[in-house]
Amino acid sequence: MLAVRRWLAAKHPTITAPEQWDRNLAVLCLVMITNMRCGDWRATEQGRSRAHYGRPLKPATKMQNYTAVRTFFADLQEWGVIPPRFDPCRSFTPPRSVKALIVYGFLNCGNHKLKAMISCGAGQLGRASR
Repeated sequence: MLAVRRWLAAKHPTITAPEQWDRNLAVLCLVMITNMRCGDWRATEQGRSRAHYGRPLKPATKMQNYTAVRTFFADLQEWGVIPPRFDPCRSFTPPRSVKALIVYGFLNCGNHKLKAMISCGAGQLGRASR
């Protein structure tokens, strides 16, 4: 969430509160997270390893960022803190390409029991776990 706040301050300085967000800004945030690289929107601190700076974020990290922002806005709207100007669940839905990379990574992780459970379907879980 801190990276989102830093991005917002740099790119949209007039937006200073969650109730000012709308669907267009949510989509721009989604694009920012999708294109974000290691080290983007981080504070510069001495002693921090920069070996990974500039590399694209891993799909799981992107999903964590999408989930954090989506949950933040969904909770604020549910609790009545901000008016519902957009649907966080729809606006912060991860792109299919990111979802596909996560599924691909999961299926190729080397865990044969999990692969068997997925390929057999829910009705075959007992056989796959043997």
